[in-house]
Amino acid sequence: MIKSGFVGVIGRTNVGKSSLVNAIVKRKVSIVTSKVQTTRDRICGIFNDEDSQIVFIDTPGIHTHKSGNKLGTFMNSTALKATKDVEAVLLLAPANERIGENDRFLIQRLKESKIPVILVITKSDTVNREEMFAKIMEWTKQDITFLDIIPTSSKKNVNVEKLVGLIQKLLPETGFRYFDEDAISDKGSSFLIKEMIREKILLRTGEEIPHSTAIMIEKFKDKKHIIEISAIVICERESQKPIIIGKQGLKIKQIATDAREELEKEFEKKVFIEINVKVATDWRKSIDHIRKMGYSDHE
Repeated sequence: MIKSGFVGVIGRTNVGKSSLVNAIVKRKVSIVTSKVQTTRDRICGIFNDEDSQIVFIDTPGIHTHKSGNKLGTFMNSTALKATKDVEAVLLLAPANERIGENDRFLIQRLKESKIPVILVITKSDTVNREEMFAKIMEWTKQDITFLDIIPTSSKKNVNVEKLVGLIQKLLPETGFRYFDEDAISDKGSSFLIKEMIREKILLRTGEEIPHSTAIMIEKFKDKKHIIEISAIVICERESQKPIIIGKQGLKIKQIATDAREELEKEFEKKVFIEINVKVATDWRKSIDHIRKMGYSDHE
């Protein structure tokens, strides 16, 4: 009998949620950078084996500070929805950082839940055994009871299979899979393309620019031997546009090249990509603009 179910993956920003989901699925379903709030939307990474299907709901990082924009509110709401109607919740926290305000906010939201919560201490490869033991002890003193505490490292593949095995024991016997057996994500090609471009902007630009940009796909043609893409990078202010484009258009060419090379690996065919930059003033403060960019607060 096939066992299947959903698992929420939550935590504050930059704790390794997307890295863990990618490691479990063994494919890149969520973009990963060292910048905070890399993940903006709910993304499902789908693990399949002969007897089970686990749908991991990767979510934006929780942040309790008031950002002053609707996008931040949307991201928090999206993350917290992943704690409902699931078989288990994975609360992620890094081994090399202190328990902070955002962690305690999540503890308060989770401790009354009847859903099993597994604490996943990420980045275990960054600390020694004594430091890890101290971190586990620190977490056991928090006002919440965990089903289990598992140290992991997505980079070194530490305890990833152990975590999957624990989750499989919690799955109900449904007799069916929610997604096709070869599915790795619930998102389509256009979403993947937008995320790949946004990842390259995160990696190629400074601190201010990445979080004020969004991507829109104008054209996507999947032909036999080549994929043709036309995309628009949306920024918030006119002063940001030349930063993204760069001197003589060098920066935007680098971003396009980086995205093209990775997309060619993903789609296993040639990719032609054209990227333009436009301004939508203060788009993150407008719920209409946010929805137009492809972020939806609907279930």
